Amino acid sequence: IEGFEALCRWRHPREEKIGPDVFIPVVESLGLIGQLGRSVLELACADLTQWSQQEMNQRGVSITVNCSSGEFSLPHLKNDLLLTIARAGVDPRLLKLEVTESALMQNPDTVRSIINELRDMGIRIGIDDFGTGYSSLAYLHRLPLDLLKIDKSFILNMLSCSETREIVRTIIA
Repeated sequence: IEGFEALCRWRHPREEKIGPDVFIPVVESLGLIGQLGRSVLELACADLTQWSQQEMNQRGVSITVNCSSGEFSLPHLKNDLLLTIARAGVDPRLLKLEVTESALMQNPDTVRSIINELRDMGIRIGIDDFGTGYSSLAYLHRLPLDLLKIDKSFILNMLSCSETREIVRTIIA
């Protein structure tokens, strides 16, 4: 095991689990995305703290936390991360943040600056669901990213569709 991903789901009392594609826009529209993001980050760091007291710490098990576009652009993101990491006493190198392509493309210069600051803290940064947004390989070259998660729609069709397979090979290259 290399790492885990912290996923947020809404367990509605009368319906089945509601996915983030439905509830995150609602949370953002209510201005609660920062609060939700902090809660998820705190839980993820608590897990890292617990793992550090177990055998998994010896292998450097990490945790990935998704940031929505609304959350990534919040001015207090860096301070929230610093405070949460310090409180939990975790190694920031074991924390990965994933952001969607659309969040990265909104204000490229600001985003590059934020990414550099977070990476300077030791946090690794990646793109989640690559291929569903702007998908600019040229733009990727200009961002100091550590991870690239190719969208599952490409991976699922990769074996049966030669065109998709070539797209995935190109992205990896």
